[in-house]
Amino acid sequence: AAPAAPAAPGEQAALLAEMAAEGWPVYFDTALAQWQARDGRRLLSAAEIGAQLPTKWLGHNLLYYAEADSTNLMAKLCIAQQVPRGTVIVAEKQTAGRGRLLRHWVSLPRIGLWFSVILSPFAPAGAALLSFLTAVAVCRVIREVAGLPAVLKWPNDVMICGRKVCGILLEAGSDGQSVIVGVGLNVSQRRDEFPAALQETATSLALEARRPFDRPFLLAAILSQIETRVETLIDTGSAALMDEYRSLCATIGKRVRIDFPNSIAEYGVVSGVADSGAVIFIPDAIGAGGRAREVMAGDITHLRTQT
Repeated sequence: AAPAAPAAPGEQAALLAEMAAEGWPVYFDTALAQWQARDGRRLLSAAEIGAQLPTKWLGHNLLYYAEADSTNLMAKLCIAQQVPRGTVIVAEKQTAGRGRLLRHWVSLPRIGLWFSVILSPFAPAGAALLSFLTAVAVCRVIREVAGLPAVLKWPNDVMICGRKVCGILLEAGSDGQSVIVGVGLNVSQRRDEFPAALQETATSLALEARRPFDRPFLLAAILSQIETRVETLIDTGSAALMDEYRSLCATIGKRVRIDFPNSIAEYGVVSGVADSGAVIFIPDAIGAGGRAREVMAGDITHLRTQT
């Protein structure tokens, strides 16, 4: 067969624009009037992120650190200094990154997005939903930009093909009305760049899509999705948000083990997620009568169904 004819300049430009919208590290250089490739592992910069940010208020005060112990800890210091609502703290590297249940989160430079968002004012009841809202926002960006089948594992883990790609940590600010939402998203890691203990359970966007991604573009897209859902939560309540969460939650219908804070574990099935964010859990235990109850705190493990 004859080789395919090279694309016309207009077709090339359209293809490159489509690639940019899918998060590839390419951009249009207005000075040169041509498309250019970028290093997907270049260092982040506040200016580059800000130039791509489509939000009305979220991230307009963006603080970038080459290294921080934890962006959530930096956010707590920022709240004490009365930074504006919607401040975003981004670190290239975290030396003490944390996930839920005080688990360590490996946060090396150039390969992920490690950031925290300061949202206020939120009463405690509404604040809990910000974790679910953020998980939905990240999941949507991965599905729509990267084209990957991301789903949610209760309460806020983002998973691709059974492996974790993103974790979210919600913490209260010291002023009693601010909420800190910390996000860790694995973007460019190779398999051997994860600790040995995580190589079978963690993944990155690059591993799953087998291509590079532009981190500033992804961060701007995620912040836009978070802002949209925060405004929806404030304006119309949580019903639409939780419907969207349930549509993406892979825990619903799964047989699970729940490890409770008191070190007791129970087995059963998750039949749904309530509007409060609690899982509706039907335990196996005869003593529990198999009756459904709502569970808001616990660590869930999906169990394989025996066939």
